[in-house]
Amino acid sequence: MPVGACQAASQGWNPARESFTGTAATELAGIPFTITWQPTGSTIPVGGTQTALTALRQHGIPVDSSCEAGTCGTCILRLLKGAADHRDAVLSPDEHKELFTPCVSRAASEEPLILAPRARGAQS
Repeated sequence: MPVGACQAASQGWNPARESFTGTAATELAGIPFTITWQPTGSTIPVGGTQTALTALRQHGIPVDSSCEAGTCGTCILRLLKGAADHRDAVLSPDEHKELFTPCVSRAASEEPLILAPRARGAQS
């Protein structure tokens, strides 16, 4: 066993109980913004304490999700236009230019985000 692991174990660290979390719900708040859903042109308001994922679903737009914490990538959408405040832990800086995680990310300003579904079978 590596020395660091021995020291951690001697101080009560138990790797079987270690867990990883994404963005806390209290960290998701921000300024209200709007989404324009590209396939239909619908305008969807997102409240200051609401996630984009919740707003999309409330307007009848089905978006798959799993963790809802920005760590799995299941809900990734295409970002066609707008400045996003990326709060996920799954996309690279290059991917942030074209993709958006609605479970945790928001608009960086009041400028609307134009979003569209990802192509079926697309990988991040």
